[in-house]
Amino acid sequence: GLLFEQLNAASFTAHPYGWPVIGWMSDLKNIKKSEVAEYFKQYYSPNNAVIVAVGDINPDEVINLVERYFGDIPSQPPSPKVTTEEPEQMGERRVYVEYDANPVLLIAYHKPAIGHPDQYVFDVIEAILSSGRTSRLYQNLIEDKRIATMAQAYGGPSKFADTFLFFSTPRNPHTAEEVEGAIYEELEKLKTTPVPDRELQKIKNQLEADFVRGLESASGLADKIASYEAIYGWSYINTIVENTLSVTPEDIMRVAIKYFTKTNRTVAILVKKEEGKKDENEES
Repeated sequence: GLLFEQLNAASFTAHPYGWPVIGWMSDLKNIKKSEVAEYFKQYYSPNNAVIVAVGDINPDEVINLVERYFGDIPSQPPSPKVTTEEPEQMGERRVYVEYDANPVLLIAYHKPAIGHPDQYVFDVIEAILSSGRTSRLYQNLIEDKRIATMAQAYGGPSKFADTFLFFSTPRNPHTAEEVEGAIYEELEKLKTTPVPDRELQKIKNQLEADFVRGLESASGLADKIASYEAIYGWSYINTIVENTLSVTPEDIMRVAIKYFTKTNRTVAILVKKEEGKKDENEES
């Protein structure tokens, strides 16, 4: 958690995605009860909420229930829009955090927000790299080279431009830098070698099946509709499978070349603090 906090702060120098969700510790120590109440009033208001009802329901009855429990809560002025856009990153950023824990590696590449056609390509790339034991990161870093105990990629959709993340823990005595290099090797393969049709079709089948299974329950369907409505629009659910299945090997190569670059990445490494070792400043 500490490392993710520092990674986001380094990745985003302007956009609010660089802030911790509930603020920095100094914010929490100094916030007033009145400020908390005002925040709650503004953002937890009916006009800022999404309510989804799924199942064998009577729409009129549901609307009556909503009006009964939410109708007397006053609406608030529209929430301030986020107009700040993260400037283009002009060079690699690196963060090292010393902590009494085993090493951890995080890598972040900037990517567009939901609604951009490249998001579907990122969904496929994520699955190719880290979906299950047959994924590339698992096979190459964990099974074959045995330099990591865990290696995951995540690049899901976000309301605003966000990052595609790699999260890995090295296997002792291997270092975070060794794992980092191995991940870059996998990204280079995506840039230079088209994903074989058989592998790509398998990934597409998995993504489609996972998506459909997620809609089999009422709660799963409601969750998808609500989350998409909150960040983009509920109708996204109607086109996501079609657009995902249309991703080609050429799309994957194009996106990998465009986004997975040194100048577009931020690297954060958790370094185990040696017991009894003093800081240089303390020694001086």
